[in-house]
Amino acid sequence: MINREKIIKILIAVLMLGLVLIKTFATNKTFINIIWISLFILCLFLKGKNKKTRNEIDKVKIVLILVTMYLIIYVLTGLKVGYQKSPYSLEVSDIIKNLATVFSISIFYEFIRTRMTNNSESWIAFLVISFFFFYIHVEYENFYKTISLVELLEYLLGDFLNIMIESLLLTYLSKNGGYLLNFSYTVPIQLSIILLPVFPNLDWFIIVSLRYILYVLIFIFIRYEDSIRIRKKSRKQIKRENPIKAIPIIILMLLIVSFVAGFLPYKPIAVISNSMNPYFQRGDICIIRKITDYSQIRNIKEGDVIEYQLNDIYILHRVIEVKQSNQGYSYITKGDNNKEQDLLIVNEEQVVGKVEYIVPYLGYPSVWFSEWILNKK
Repeated sequence: MINREKIIKILIAVLMLGLVLIKTFATNKTFINIIWISLFILCLFLKGKNKKTRNEIDKVKIVLILVTMYLIIYVLTGLKVGYQKSPYSLEVSDIIKNLATVFSISIFYEFIRTRMTNNSESWIAFLVISFFFFYIHVEYENFYKTISLVELLEYLLGDFLNIMIESLLLTYLSKNGGYLLNFSYTVPIQLSIILLPVFPNLDWFIIVSLRYILYVLIFIFIRYEDSIRIRKKSRKQIKRENPIKAIPIIILMLLIVSFVAGFLPYKPIAVISNSMNPYFQRGDICIIRKITDYSQIRNIKEGDVIEYQLNDIYILHRVIEVKQSNQGYSYITKGDNNKEQDLLIVNEEQVVGKVEYIVPYLGYPSVWFSEWILNKK
């Protein structure tokens, strides 16, 4: 005979499937709201596991510290790239309204997630719950509406993948600490979105890279916090799993992201033409030292290979003559493999940086990817 608990779980599974189908084939908000309310009511009748998870308060502190560090780094990046105004109103009445709306929805969703997660022991159930909340939040319309390939790839690697990993993380936190641990992640993130008056004007790549690093850190530290409470594990095993050992890797990841994004004094550029052959050629990576002040402009001399911007195009050519006038410095440039010098004189405002190092062949993936996108266009 099927007991009440199994009937409730079957009904929850049916409602979850119904939400997925409605989101896929229809947009009836009335039906969607009815199903969500039904899910909430059914979850109230699930037998919640009242036992306290191991070291719950310590886990909450860990997540709060990691999220706070992430938000500080995120905000401080604006000192380098500038800020943009928040889309949210900062009027007190609007802030209260936004907070009430966001938190009520978040509490509603995460209550359902936590009750379902805590009543499911298998990894299959864990993945199904994670996929369900991912699918509910993802804007899959981008897969079939008319957008450029670049926008689609940005969406896949940015929002799509980010929502997927965040859903897995939230389900993991629900499983390992319940509502409190879950909210220790969601509350600070949501507060920052609503209350910050400005946001760093970051490229999507930097935003999602910082988020991915945060996800990895939270998972590693929470997993370690569980490990030290398991008596079966030896001190050697616990020491081997210590998350402190991951810090150098995280720092390296941050440096790589900063390097690729151009936050550091040097940045990489993949060469897409053979205009400078044999000095460097298509598929090589040039390490550019960025020009940031007037003294660096004055130090550019004949024979240096510079990066300069012409409209929306960045060019790497050699300086064959330096001119100085009341208006400042200007440069005549030429590609080593070109018969003629460049038609336009380069002004000092156009100079982006100077080539310092060359790494052969490593730029080919970027070159092939860029050419593939151009061909698709």
